[in-house]
Amino acid sequence: MSEIRHGSGPKRRRRHAAPKGGPARSVDQSVPVRSAGSSRAADSVRPNDPINQSNSIGQADPINQAGPINQSTSVNQSGPANPIGPTTPPDPPRRRRRQCDSLLPAVPNGRLSMRGMVRSEAVKLAGLKSTYWLLGLTMILLPAGSALAAWARNLMASVQNSSQNPNPDPVPIVPATDLWACVGGFIGTVALISAIFGVLAITAEYSTKSIQSTLTASPDRVRLLAAKSWVTGVFVFAATLVGLLISWALVTIMAGQWQWRVTPLAGNQRHLPWVVMLGGPLVLMLIARMALGIGAIIRSTVGAVLTLIGLLTILPTAASLFVAVANQRWLSVLVDLLPSSAIGTFMQAGASDTVAGTDGSAVGSVDGSAVGSAVLWSPNWWQSLLVLIVWWLVADAIGTLIFRRTDIR
Repeated sequence: MSEIRHGSGPKRRRRHAAPKGGPARSVDQSVPVRSAGSSRAADSVRPNDPINQSNSIGQADPINQAGPINQSTSVNQSGPANPIGPTTPPDPPRRRRRQCDSLLPAVPNGRLSMRGMVRSEAVKLAGLKSTYWLLGLTMILLPAGSALAAWARNLMASVQNSSQNPNPDPVPIVPATDLWACVGGFIGTVALISAIFGVLAITAEYSTKSIQSTLTASPDRVRLLAAKSWVTGVFVFAATLVGLLISWALVTIMAGQWQWRVTPLAGNQRHLPWVVMLGGPLVLMLIARMALGIGAIIRSTVGAVLTLIGLLTILPTAASLFVAVANQRWLSVLVDLLPSSAIGTFMQAGASDTVAGTDGSAVGSVDGSAVGSAVLWSPNWWQSLLVLIVWWLVADAIGTLIFRRTDIR
């Protein structure tokens, strides 16, 4: 039997009677201290209740005595004493995990999405100063070029009117095709600015070494380059559309001030306003995305910009001079397939093939057989759009292949 002394000390040693055939063992155990006036005794005894205590070699050994002592409280040397009696069993682990999960905030699954990549690239482009400079320059040059073209067209109409008529009409007659040509006349010039913007969208990260952190956050290089291409195209499309709207308003105001007599469009020219207002932004978007693919191939700002300057300005001029000197008709087909020539043909939308009457109205179209005798083949305005799409797809495919397989240096 055990003997417990009630006192103020936190720990007491008690010795149990040794069972038959074995020596007595002493067990150190922290017993909750109860006051003398407590309603319950500290050592309530219940039958058939084993006590798991630590023996001298550190293993759990239940002690079965003649009068086993039920110690229903948990033994805790550092914490406060618990009340004696049966305690509530702990919740199962699964239930505790569910309660903890309900208290935690929602955490993303960590998977990359195309939408997230597009938003990330849009934020990066919106934070660059070059974006505002180049797109702002686009929105300024388009109206400026339209105003300059309208002024030149008004001067030519005045001179032509006074030279052909003995009593010149003070109101110049201007075909509607010339009016829309003034609105979208600077698309070919602004194409180089859009190309530079597309190059900087990717080569700027190579020059600052931030491409390493970008690829760490977005390891899927194919979708990353696609997101860059789409964001760049949307930025250029929006800026070009704003610039063309300003150009159209400016040319309309200038035509009203000069009292132009604008002739209506012919039946086969009804698509010309749509081609200028929506086809112009589409063309510059394709040029910017093609330039981004070239930037992914070269991965150098200077090298990519010089390549685009040669492709858009130097090569068409040199090829045209070579065609005029060598008199080789097949070379003229290659010139028509260059991006700059395709832009010019597409923006005309077939209006150059229309014959104008004496009053400026369209009366017919040029026979294609006369043109076919001079050159082997020349793409029309919608085929020129397909040529630009092919240029973009080829540059984007090669750039994606190199961007995916080449290490960052």
